[in-house]
Amino acid sequence: MNIVFQNLIQKKTAQTIDEEVSKLIESAYIKTKQLLIDNKPQLDLLATRLLEREVLFKEDLEEIFGKRPFDIEVEETKFVELPNNQTSLPESNLNQDSQSQSESSI
Repeated sequence: MNIVFQNLIQKKTAQTIDEEVSKLIESAYIKTKQLLIDNKPQLDLLATRLLEREVLFKEDLEEIFGKRPFDIEVEETKFVELPNNQTSLPESNLNQDSQSQSESSI
């Protein structure tokens, strides 16, 4: 295939990708804007509560927006107790762990 034809195909492909990305961005913008408009009263209440308290909790958000229509359990971070009151793993252990992870992904 000659270089001019390849270049034309690459430009056409890039143009098609750009158009599709633009459509996705425009669609997301419209949906987001409508979501904000639909929830303006709740957002105003949220802003007022934040000005009053500065910190809100899950219960506060549920009071304003209601419970989620789906149930998500948030897994809490689990901490590992290290020997000899260490607060972090030695650097050599961290390097070994990252190396073994990268090797296993290959």
